[in-house]
Amino acid sequence: MGERSLRDDGHGLSDVLGYVLVFSLVVTSVLVVTVGGLSAVENARDAERAQNAERAFDVVATNFAAIYERDAPSRSTELDLADSEIFYNSNSSITVRGGGQELVSRNVRPVEMSVVGDRSVVYEAGAVFRENGDDVSMVRPPPFLLTGGQVHLPVVQTTTPTIESAGSTTVLLRGVSTNRSVVTAANGDTPGFNQLTVEITSPRFGAWERYFTEEGLDCTTFPATETVSCTLDLDSTFSVYVTLQRIEMSLIL
Repeated sequence: MGERSLRDDGHGLSDVLGYVLVFSLVVTSVLVVTVGGLSAVENARDAERAQNAERAFDVVATNFAAIYERDAPSRSTELDLADSEIFYNSNSSITVRGGGQELVSRNVRPVEMSVVGDRSVVYEAGAVFRENGDDVSMVRPPPFLLTGGQVHLPVVQTTTPTIESAGSTTVLLRGVSTNRSVVTAANGDTPGFNQLTVEITSPRFGAWERYFTEEGLDCTTFPATETVSCTLDLDSTFSVYVTLQRIEMSLIL
């Protein structure tokens, strides 16, 4: 009788332990699936927000292009920031040299939308960049023409009267033309004009270097100063136009 009771107790204890183990496995599986599912949803949402920000800044670039390409006096772009933030970043600079002299040198104020984490989108000097931590890529090139004997360098100088930022709302990013001029026009008959140099100082200098290299320029980078300097050799058939377009930006809530 006592031996049978011990066997029964042991069998009952095994049942309980088995139940606990199965229940634990079920709970763990549910948690893994739930957490994994939530993580996948969050990643998809973040990726969609980043893509929406890039599309929005592509519209910004198109609207600003209407100012320097079609002489529009101003353009505005509506941006739905949701959980994002838009702000003006520290000045970059662009310098163009040719014919043994400095043709134009200007500070440029980038505008940036911080999307999520280290992801952001930046408009700078007519180009749009995607930033994901230290990974920076150009998703829309600047309006430079550097091939076929025709060189056109529109220096798009964005400026701001004040340092502003906005988040979690809908804003208008407005650009107003405040100066438009031809800096220089040269051709194969211009004495000493056989090389053009473009120098950009910017946290995005690596992406600028890749762009200019793909366009056939010879580039040197200076990481300590975040600078890239690129040269283009010119022959007797070339024509060069360097223009300056100043655009004053403002955020309208």
